[in-house]
Amino acid sequence: MLRYAVAWVALAFFVLSCFAPWVTVTTYANAIEYHGALEEAFFGGIYLLALAGLAALGLLARRPALTVTCAVLACVLTAFLGSQAPGAMMQFGWMAELTWGAYLAFASSLALAMAATRASRRPWSAPGSLDAVRQSA
Repeated sequence: MLRYAVAWVALAFFVLSCFAPWVTVTTYANAIEYHGALEEAFFGGIYLLALAGLAALGLLARRPALTVTCAVLACVLTAFLGSQAPGAMMQFGWMAELTWGAYLAFASSLALAMAATRASRRPWSAPGSLDAVRQSA
């Protein structure tokens, strides 16, 4: 039960990271702009929110396979977006760097995958054993 609570907290942080600033851009006028994953120039935040919604459905339905799959896909997509983001945001200025939103998205999606994987593990028992009968009851 505690692992499901950890999974819900990781999912909440993942959703929060979708609305957080991912890239800081220093413009040619030396102003600093913050850009998040849900902006038009970034193109990936909607997919991350969709994966978060599917992961939440997996947690609600107690289907850890769906949650783990969505969390792993979100982790891969976050890594891809994080590697492409500074180059894509160079159109707004002369220097672009990742900020805490991208790191939080990666860490929370990884934590969600680990928590959901650990929550799905049950002790194995042989089909005809007394433990299997107790678990099915």
